[in-house]
Amino acid sequence: MTSANVTLLCQIWSRLLATPIGPDDDFFDNGGYSLLLIEMVIQAEAAGLAFGPEQVFDHRTPAALTAALEAEMEASR
Repeated sequence: MTSANVTLLCQIWSRLLATPIGPDDDFFDNGGYSLLLIEMVIQAEAAGLAFGPEQVFDHRTPAALTAALEAEMEASR
């Protein structure tokens, strides 16, 4: 798992949720909702990390989402 991507997601989520977020903190348990999810996806894509909102429903923490994205990239090689 790339720690840079986990850190990036933690920073984005922390800004949007107005609370410190660690690698294992759940987006929705920390106040996330659909409109914030869309904004988070947009900000992550602008920072170079592309994924869809549905992936966050399946992988609700920065660490889990990063691991899933990296597994998808590895499988597509």
